[in-house]
Amino acid sequence: MTARVTEEKFQIPAADGFTIHGILNVAKDNPAKKAVLVLHGFGGHPNKYEYLTAKDFFTARGYDVIRPYFYITAKNARALRTSTLAQHAADLHTVLDHFKSRYSSLYATGHSYGGTTIIRANPHQVKAVSLWDAGFSPYHAFANIIKPVLIKELDAYYTPGAIENLMGREMLEEALAIGNPEMLAMLNKIKTPAQVIEAGNGGVNELPDLLMDGLSGPREKHVIAGAGHCFFEQDAFPRVLDAAHAWFEKF
Repeated sequence: MTARVTEEKFQIPAADGFTIHGILNVAKDNPAKKAVLVLHGFGGHPNKYEYLTAKDFFTARGYDVIRPYFYITAKNARALRTSTLAQHAADLHTVLDHFKSRYSSLYATGHSYGGTTIIRANPHQVKAVSLWDAGFSPYHAFANIIKPVLIKELDAYYTPGAIENLMGREMLEEALAIGNPEMLAMLNKIKTPAQVIEAGNGGVNELPDLLMDGLSGPREKHVIAGAGHCFFEQDAFPRVLDAAHAWFEKF
């Protein structure tokens, strides 16, 4: 019989006066002592298909699931246009500090820029992390893939594509200043066990091996054959979840 999973909305004050909003999923029939943070990517949100699937997957296996928003239309919340990667990293620490007394073990997953956020934050509160096609070089991602276009009247940039987003000048300038040397320096500081899950059909990384090579602590790599950046292909995302779960169970 499937456990009854509840959904609790949370609001946590950030150090700079904003409010971090999010969702906590709890399997009430089997109270968990461990929880997984699921971090969304650039322009995303916690209720996308892959994160809802992750919620169902982990709650069925004895984990609570914490899904924070890095930006949302809500009272006193951040907007993407005024966000930065550094703020995402600080908000991640704030969320972890809020929940660490509730659980004996915390873990973190991050897809795309959510994975980059984990790298930037180097979260000491978690026992292990799983990076789902995390952006290795923000410079490469924005300069060569996303290619934001300036809107002078707004002093902001929009990201071309099927789903267009507005990002602020500060966030873009921050990303363009983080190339391979800067990311390698961040990765080298991470001692937390880290799993790298790579999209086999090509993701956001120009040099994907550097993501694995830059880590200095316990680490492992999985390549999801036939998968693109969002792991939508056939059974690609279930394989991501199986690999992440097996990794977390080691710690």
